[in-house]
Amino acid sequence: VQNIIKAAKEGKFKVSSDKVVIGKYKLESDEVELGYEGKEGFDVASEGGVVVALDTKVTEELKREGYARDLVRYIQDMRKEIGYDVSDRVFIGIEAKGEIGKAVYEFEKYISSETLAKMLTTRIKGSEWDIEKEAMVNGEKVKIAVKR
Repeated sequence: VQNIIKAAKEGKFKVSSDKVVIGKYKLESDEVELGYEGKEGFDVASEGGVVVALDTKVTEELKREGYARDLVRYIQDMRKEIGYDVSDRVFIGIEAKGEIGKAVYEFEKYISSETLAKMLTTRIKGSEWDIEKEAMVNGEKVKIAVKR
């Protein structure tokens, strides 16, 4: 059995519709289960002769992108709550610190584009807003404000 496993890992096998030949050993199709297993940090799937490997490692940039998407969702909910039309252009204020603040800076264009923001500021005080709320993003308090 160890020789079969070793030969299979080395890629020394041939597959046909009714059997698998691994090294010098012939196995019937019901004696073998063929599949793909990704290395650590990867998921692998196959279908129709196509094999796809997906890197599942979550980088710091991906985390910040997720925070930006959360902020967009909060802003869209606020727009809906106040009764804005889908096409209304708005001003947005987001006060955030730490990783969420980095996400706002790094993904400012994305947030503005997705929410139709004419301007995104990181200061809320000193302006009159149509709606202001506090939200929790990744356990951090974030202040969000919107006006037309």
